[in-house]
Amino acid sequence: MPHTEHFSILQYNVNKMKSAQMALFEEEAVKEYDIIAIQEPWPGVGGNHYSTYVPHKELWHM
Repeated sequence: MPHTEHFSILQYNVNKMKSAQMALFEEEAVKEYDIIAIQEPWPGVGGNHYSTYVPHKELWHM
């Protein structure tokens, strides 16, 4: 990432829904943000752990 004087943050509440979390990372405009803060992330299969589900892992650093 090049050095800049500012950075942009996106805060997004996915309401514990996998479909909302998936849709977020499918949006082209999301790539413009330096930091993405996911509120109420999808808890994963079985609902007992939190997931860092990303449909295109090669595009995102988790």
